[in-house]
Amino acid sequence: MAEKSDPDRERRRAKLGEFYQNPRGGQESELDLDGVVFDAERYTSKLIKEASLSQLLNKEDEISKQIRSLDSEMQTLVYENYNKFILATDTIQKMRSDFGGMEGEMTNLATKMGQVAEFSRNISSTLGKSSGEINRLSKTHATLKKLQFLFDLPNKLEEASNNGDYTSAVKNYIRSLKTLKNSSSFDGIKKDCDAIMEDVKKKLRNRLKDYSTGTEDLNQSVDCLLQMGEPPEELCNLYLETAKGKLNQSLKELKRKGEKTTLDILEFTDLGCNTFISDLCLVVASYVNTFVKVDESLSNEKLVSFLNDLMDTFMDIMRCRLKEENDLNETPILVRALDRFHRRLQAMSRLVTTMDFNKSGLDLILEVANNHCKLALESLRSQFSDSILQIRQQLAALNKKTNQTNLTDINAKFILIISNIIRDELNKLVHFIDSDIHFAMKTYFRSKFCRSFVREGILVTIMTDITQTCKTYCIQQDRNVPPLLILLLSRSCYEIQSTTTSYLLNMTEENFCIEDTKGLTSSNSINEEFRNVSHQLLDYYVRLQGQVLSQMIRKSVETRDWLNTVEPRTVRAVMKRIVEETTSIDRLVGELYEEGFRKARSSDSSRRTRFSALKSKTWNNNSSGLDNTLVSNIQKMFSEKVEIYSPVEFSKISILSGIVKIALKTLLECVRLRTFSRFGFQQLQVDCHYLYVYMWRFVSDENIITFLLDEIMTSGVHRCLDPSPMEHSVVEVICDRS
Repeated sequence: MAEKSDPDRERRRAKLGEFYQNPRGGQESELDLDGVVFDAERYTSKLIKEASLSQLLNKEDEISKQIRSLDSEMQTLVYENYNKFILATDTIQKMRSDFGGMEGEMTNLATKMGQVAEFSRNISSTLGKSSGEINRLSKTHATLKKLQFLFDLPNKLEEASNNGDYTSAVKNYIRSLKTLKNSSSFDGIKKDCDAIMEDVKKKLRNRLKDYSTGTEDLNQSVDCLLQMGEPPEELCNLYLETAKGKLNQSLKELKRKGEKTTLDILEFTDLGCNTFISDLCLVVASYVNTFVKVDESLSNEKLVSFLNDLMDTFMDIMRCRLKEENDLNETPILVRALDRFHRRLQAMSRLVTTMDFNKSGLDLILEVANNHCKLALESLRSQFSDSILQIRQQLAALNKKTNQTNLTDINAKFILIISNIIRDELNKLVHFIDSDIHFAMKTYFRSKFCRSFVREGILVTIMTDITQTCKTYCIQQDRNVPPLLILLLSRSCYEIQSTTTSYLLNMTEENFCIEDTKGLTSSNSINEEFRNVSHQLLDYYVRLQGQVLSQMIRKSVETRDWLNTVEPRTVRAVMKRIVEETTSIDRLVGELYEEGFRKARSSDSSRRTRFSALKSKTWNNNSSGLDNTLVSNIQKMFSEKVEIYSPVEFSKISILSGIVKIALKTLLECVRLRTFSRFGFQQLQVDCHYLYVYMWRFVSDENIITFLLDEIMTSGVHRCLDPSPMEHSVVEVICDRS
């Protein structure tokens, strides 16, 4: 067998080698260390013949390493398998012991089951003879028990009625009613039971009418009366009437606590929801389970009327209390209260599917939110008025002696205040649309609140209010309004339309998630309004300052005796004051507005005015008035027309030009109403030259000064008895000396 097994083993190994595609076969496979038919002697002799000494040493090291590696792997494999073998042995021993105990228990169980079967056979054989008698006795016993129950029924019903256990009384009565009706022998018992149950009905009805009866007792009373055949419609009305009275008491208590305002709005809302709403939900749930199954259409109609009356009262109480919340800093608490209120109404809507309380609840929330937005708007108006008052106080406290006005900083702070107060008030309202607020997810609420109440109702409205407030300074005749305030407001409105409006609109649309601005007030219309108001304020400032200078000029001309004046030796003080005042205005305007465009001064001979050319002419009473008028009209034809009240641009040069034109126009009209002597005419000549020397730099075009002063001197010539001008050099000396 051993001899046979060796060829078989070699044959199997050869087949395995062919299967694993061993490329080496025959003679080469005998020299393969990993081969199946490895020949050690041939391998050694071949290696000694072919390899050098160093190669033999290297091969020895390589084979030694492989032997050690194989030995280590073999030991590891033996150790691991040994552990598994030990574990398997332990498991088998444990299974043998467990099965041994189980076999004993199964044997014991089989023995006991055999005993039980034997006892059962013995009992069956013993009772088989008397089973009919036993059944008869059992039925007789059951009948006697029923009779005993009927005889004891009146006493049981009386006892249950006295103890208030109406459910047991009704249950026992209904259980025995069929038997009592079918047999005339029990008529006496039936009459006694009927009398007792009539008393039970009265007690149940009285309990049903009592407002202090709890919801569970109400439901129990209705259920008992329905089982005894009472009309469902009558019970329905009685049930709702009692529940309504009880809930009205709860509403009165809620209203009383709301009027005391000792509870904050969150506590008040929790009180209303946890008392009234919870009780109402219990009543509705009980009503649905009790009556809707009997007559659904009638029951639903009565329930709707019942809920409408109570919820209208509840909404009115909540509305009155919510409107008392006037502290904008407590907005988060108010929003949380509204959110709880809305969630409870949603729960009611799921309970009563025929009614939708979400709409009325959202309407109330929108009403409260709108009221809160109005409070925010009033707060903005108040803060804006305070900021205007603060600006007036700062302007009044300016140190005019040192000319330290710093209007640029005042204007920047004013605009920053407006931007900050609007941003802060709007940030308080963002709580209404927080992500964890349930009603804020409703498109019905979000659209009205964000678009109508916040953007249009607050932001656009306060912008309009600012422009309207600024407009009032242009139309009111309040002499206490400082012109500097008008100038500052003009610049503020101009800068607001440049940057602030766009910033506030973008911020609001981003914070309140307003993506569709169709139908809303555009930023262009708001900016246009601010620009128009700024222009109106600037025009009013020019007229106001022009009137100040005009008043000084008018008084100086009207109070002077131009016929009896002496030969001029200096410029009149009022003209110096005019120049000083204009210089001060120029400095103030320059702090807020840029220089603007100024037309280059002309250097040709055409720049010389007619009043300066008077140095070479002598005017007397013999001069022809017709010639003078003709010359004046011809010269006007070639002069550009000066519009006194032309629109003012947003630049310092344009503003000062408007003021100077008004002042010189006033001087012209005053000259036309006075009569001058020769010295009076010469004084006018000196004053006009002084104005020309110092006022031309304030206007955009020197020709404006030239034209108006020319008109003044021409009028002076017409109004002078002896129009003899002074030498131009003398006039210059007087002006330089002044």
